[in-house]
This record gives sequence, structure tokens and C-alpha cells, in this order.
Amino acid sequence: MALGNKNIMAENIQYYLAKNGKMPTDMIRDLGFKTTTVYDWINARTYPRIDKIEMMANYFGIEKSDLVEDRNNNPFKKQPEKEVVDLNEVSDDERNRLISANGQPISDEDWAIIKAVLAKYPKRD
Repeated sequence: MALGNKNIMAENIQYYLAKNGKMPTDMIRDLGFKTTTVYDWINARTYPRIDKIEMMANYFGIEKSDLVEDRNNNPFKKQPEKEVVDLNEVSDDERNRLISANGQPISDEDWAIIKAVLAKYPKRD
């Protein structure tokens, strides 16, 4: 378990607060932490001691490693920019690679509807 990255810890605390429908003030109240201390963790100014990490892990019902290790699926982590695709210019063959509905390819009829809707929107730079 690699300890010490304040940014990863901050992202993970924010993630588990949001996932559990909690606000920092809830955790402060429930665990008896100092307000400034928690906000220092959330803002990546300081790193919690191992006993506080364990208390938070127990609070969220997770492992300590879930708080200290980098998680790729964390929505608070800045994601790389994704390529923008103009669906008006996508070939019929390429559409199945790009778009699906509940894991199923878009039917020709649905694709025609999508293209008709997209045609109503002006192209933006």
C-alpha cells in the first residue's frame, strides 16, 4: 500500500463521500474529526494519519487501500480529453462501434431518427 499522495487521498475521500451520499460535515460530525483537518485532506493540503484512514475506511465500509491507492474509475480524478466525433459524418459501418443501446447495436430505423434529430442542430466550431 503506497502511502502519502495527498491528491489521491483527496480524490478518494471526495469519491466515497459522494458515493455514500455524505457531506464532509457528516463525516466530521460522525467521526469527531476537526473541520479544518477534514477540509485540509479534501483539498490535498495535508495527509491523514493511518488511524484516521482506518476510521474513514470503517465509516465507508471499504478497505484502507481504497482510500490511499489511485483508482481509475474515480469521477473526481481529471480524465483525459476524449476525441469528439461528429455523428453526422459517421458511416453506417462505424456507428455500431461508437453507439449502442443497452449493449445492442442501433437499428437502421433508430439511426435514421438520430440522424434526423442531429440534422436540426447547426454545426458549431
